[in-house]
Amino acid sequence: MEISKKLEDIRLALGYTQEQLAEIFDVSQPTVYRAENEDDDNIKIGKIKMYCKLAGITLTDFFCSNCIVINIRPDIRELADVASKLTPAQVKSITSFINDMVNNSG
Repeated sequence: MEISKKLEDIRLALGYTQEQLAEIFDVSQPTVYRAENEDDDNIKIGKIKMYCKLAGITLTDFFCSNCIVINIRPDIRELADVASKLTPAQVKSITSFINDMVNNSG
């Protein structure tokens, strides 16, 4: 398993540049670069946890080679978490509202 490659894949899946990720993590861009390019034996678990938290996955998800992990933007994941608490009637209303927004946006 190439840990550094997986870190880069997470960043890219979330649509961040190294500079943007550095700002989010409050580190320098070279620090992000090193995490995504250093020898796997030297990567600290804390760096992996930072990427996992941002991606909304667990360390188990990260290290599981047979798991299917769907990369969902954090804001969409939050929306889904809130929506999961709605009644079926509320879901129907919200879905209709969103569809109207999408269809009338142009």
